Amino acid sequence: MANDFKLSPPWTTYWRQLEALFNQDPEIEIGQLYDSSDRKEIWIYVSNEKKFRALSNLLPTYHTFGNVKVKNVIKLKGAPETDTFQDLKDLFEGNPRVAEIKEAVDFAKVKHLFINFKPEVIQFPNDDTSDYYGLYSGLLEDIAKDVFEMEFNAAHFSTYPVEANENVNKPLGEWP
Repeated sequence: MANDFKLSPPWTTYWRQLEALFNQDPEIEIGQLYDSSDRKEIWIYVSNEKKFRALSNLLPTYHTFGNVKVKNVIKLKGAPETDTFQDLKDLFEGNPRVAEIKEAVDFAKVKHLFINFKPEVIQFPNDDTSDYYGLYSGLLEDIAKDVFEMEFNAAHFSTYPVEANENVNKPLGEWP
């Protein structure tokens, strides 16, 4: 009779290592490993503010295993939940590069937030050998997506229309 050996992927080992380090500490709780094809996260709940700050400063946001990244999400127990939509509104309100901030509801009744940047090409020196002048050229929506490296679920960076046509400026779901 053959034994069926199962190997743990390295991110499962990492999660178990975190558990082993902190499972005796009543102020730190290592949550489950969220392991799906598009994301891997370990949520860590801390009830002591000093330990929360220390863990936030010392533990990397991402732990990389080859081409797989595991995100460490550290939450302070008892702290109010963050509101990504409100944070984005607060962050970009009054920014001269933002044309508008809009909310819409899709066909499934899911609320979406759109940070609509002005339609301008941003250029800066970047030693880009594929550009004759060595410049990076891009839209602000692409820059924001790269800078924040975050999945906002129903929050989006986009570009305000350059010119009006019959479909432009109609909210999501009102197009013919």
